[in-house]
Amino acid sequence: FISQNKLLSLPTFFKQNLNCQQPLMSFIFLGIYNHLIARHLATIARYVSRLAWSSEHSPLILNRKAPNNQDDLDNIVNAIEESRQRHVASRQEMLMEIEQRKAVEMRLEEKAQSLEKTNKLLGETNREQIEFAYSVSHDLKSPTNTIAMIFNELAEIKSELKETSETSELSSFIQMGIDTSERMKILIESVLSYSQLIEGSFEFNDVPLARIVDHVKQDLRADTIESKAEIFVDDLPSIRGDETQLRMLFQNLINNGLKFRSRDRQPIIRIVCEPKSDDNSIVISIEDNGIGFEQKHSEIIFGLFKRLHRFEEYKGTGVGLTICKRIMMNHSGDITVVSEPGKGAKFFLQFNKRL
Repeated sequence: FISQNKLLSLPTFFKQNLNCQQPLMSFIFLGIYNHLIARHLATIARYVSRLAWSSEHSPLILNRKAPNNQDDLDNIVNAIEESRQRHVASRQEMLMEIEQRKAVEMRLEEKAQSLEKTNKLLGETNREQIEFAYSVSHDLKSPTNTIAMIFNELAEIKSELKETSETSELSSFIQMGIDTSERMKILIESVLSYSQLIEGSFEFNDVPLARIVDHVKQDLRADTIESKAEIFVDDLPSIRGDETQLRMLFQNLINNGLKFRSRDRQPIIRIVCEPKSDDNSIVISIEDNGIGFEQKHSEIIFGLFKRLHRFEEYKGTGVGLTICKRIMMNHSGDITVVSEPGKGAKFFLQFNKRL
């Protein structure tokens, strides 16, 4: 039995002999079983009970002569050793991964701290620039108004003088000064409006866009009559927003259509609620049939003080569309435009319903 390495069949053999009438043989075989199997099982049990699977540990070695062939005890020992080695390898991989994650987290934390400092610095710089622009613009209003008043008084004085070549030249200079001061006044007011839109606190309510457009049409009535323009307005929804800003937005865009009108046709402006592209946004389009522009300028025109035409051709400060862009940003929306020279422009206002 033993020489054939069939050790697991010994308990059955011992049980059979213990029940027989040969006690001496039973004790002999029990001693053999204890020596060959039981003590090794006890060694295996103690090893497993003390084994820390997550740390290095010496391999399990049984105190016996190595048999020629692997028996069941060797299979158990080998299985335990293989499992221990796998656990050690897994633990090493896990420790390496933990170290790598710690290093990544440390780098991310450093980057986050650096980004926070940068954002703080940018915020402070932005506030300083806004305060500077507001302060300068506000302080320039008074001297600009004074200059305009002086030129107007000079114009009155000049009107009382006898008309000569000298007074005629003086008259052109005075008119140039009046036009320049008026342009400065408009520019200062535009910069003030823009600076107030950047860091202001706004009150958002449900605003009917139809009412906003009606008010804007009334404000621009004189320009509409002068240009003989027609403004068609679709059924417009209510949106969540700041009423003052929305009024400024539509006034700039409608006025833009009136200003850049074509000289060979009647100005027509259409304000339409576009078909829903999704359930989370509302798109309003303002389309005109004016002079238009090349599509490559579709981003440039929203820049501060960016103009595609000379002031002598079309009056303006180059701030109006910049204000529109800022208002849409304040409403978590976006403004885009498509245009073609001679065929007008179409602005798209995308508002977020979840604002």
